[in-house]
Amino acid sequence: GTPRQYRQPQEGMLHDVRLARSFYIGKYEITQGQWRAVSGDNPSFFKGDDRRPVERVSWEQARSFLDVASDFAGLRLRLPTEAEWECACRYNEPVPMAIALTAASGNNAAWYGKNSGNKTHAVGKKMPNASGLYDMFGNVAEWCQDYLGEFTEDASQDPPGPTSGERRVVRGGAWDTGDLSVFTPAYRDASYPMAKFNSIGFRAVLDIPEEWQQVPTFQGNK
Repeated sequence: GTPRQYRQPQEGMLHDVRLARSFYIGKYEITQGQWRAVSGDNPSFFKGDDRRPVERVSWEQARSFLDVASDFAGLRLRLPTEAEWECACRYNEPVPMAIALTAASGNNAAWYGKNSGNKTHAVGKKMPNASGLYDMFGNVAEWCQDYLGEFTEDASQDPPGPTSGERRVVRGGAWDTGDLSVFTPAYRDASYPMAKFNSIGFRAVLDIPEEWQQVPTFQGNK
């Protein structure tokens, strides 16, 4: 969440969240080349470079893609929970990181409405965040596993999100986002799971088997 003095309407209350299990999250958004290798097609609007993020894929299609990729890999791949996405976005950063990017840092960190040329770009061309992840802000927004729900001030562990709902959470802003104020780790959006937009893609999370659980757990603010 976001401290009250900085909070935007789309952002939740600041509260403690503990992630008890370690996880791997993709360094980059899933690319068109990766999508084609698994699915044999390319639904994206912005074609011409397999390193661009895949877009125009629904939440349902993203989940199905990761199910098939899991069979190839022999490990479970899935969409990140909203808590995992925010943890990965702000890991090792202080709570004031909730303040939006400035114009200078935004140009270095994200493809957005004022520097994207109204299109996506190859992943990994901007500066990574503190976790070494690219394009957490901008390029394409990213589907998360959770249904959209209201945050509370209660502490929680491994929150799975609501058990039902109409829309799924989208995080991160996109190439067509005109206002840098949305580029905060806590900014939230949502869309219907069958919807497809040329501004929404996704990245993968790998569930770490029990025998790999050697990384210290993360505890901090969501």
